[in-house]
Amino acid sequence: THERQERELFVTLVDERVLRAKAEFARESPAKITKTGSKGFSAGRSVGSQPITTHTGEAYEAMGRGQSGSGLLDSLRRIHDMGVHEGWLIREEDVEIDDSCILGKGAFGVVLRGTYCSSTVAVKTCEIGQPLNTIFNELRIMRHVRHPNIVFFHGACIYCCATGININIVMEEVR
Repeated sequence: THERQERELFVTLVDERVLRAKAEFARESPAKITKTGSKGFSAGRSVGSQPITTHTGEAYEAMGRGQSGSGLLDSLRRIHDMGVHEGWLIREEDVEIDDSCILGKGAFGVVLRGTYCSSTVAVKTCEIGQPLNTIFNELRIMRHVRHPNIVFFHGACIYCCATGININIVMEEVR
């Protein structure tokens, strides 16, 4: 009887995880796009999984091309709206960064210790002058990855400052 109860609990757990996965998939699935001609796309039948076939792919692809001016602002606005819709955009004032505690340094930025929702986190910052496409590509991937062997992605802060666009990726701190 004890083994039977464990099996029933396991089946319940699996059913709940399946429901959660389906709900997350439904929430994050982009609207299907169909090609209308040589220059545009519209709602309808899917044309494949190329980055340009979804609104998310278009926004991140535009960042990778290194746009400037109104094109850059439009792409940032679309990514910002995605972050609000998907729930990963974090307000700058919600994260406290400890500039004196450097956890690491990489090719395009510094990882600092911070606090978010009373939890200690690692905040990856992009150095001024670095191309934005590298950190936006990481953001594009991390917002969907969930695995016990990969640090948890809390979200990202995207804001403009006097020196340009600033992006911070907020992740769990692993000691």
